[in-house]
Amino acid sequence: MAKVTYKGEEGAPEPEKVEAFRATFKPGEAVEITDPDLLAKARANPNFEVEGYEEIPPDRESATWRAPSEQGAQAPVPKPGEPVRPNQPSATKPVRRI
Repeated sequence: MAKVTYKGEEGAPEPEKVEAFRATFKPGEAVEITDPDLLAKARANPNFEVEGYEEIPPDRESATWRAPSEQGAQAPVPKPGEPVRPNQPSATKPVRRI
């Protein structure tokens, strides 16, 4: 899968080993990591170099949600001057109070 190498911090003393991303790294030695979440975190860390990993963009068609601009209206929207809920008696005529 992908290999992650600890590069170290600039200007800092080089440690003998570093524990990160559920693995132990020695400076300059590559460690194989298969978890995509850990690879994404290592890729975002400037002290690590990731080789052999390409993040796969999510497929927008298979997503379980859609952006509000892509969704249809859930219910008809009343036009100005129309009652909000025309099927309820209180929207069309006054309700008698007891």
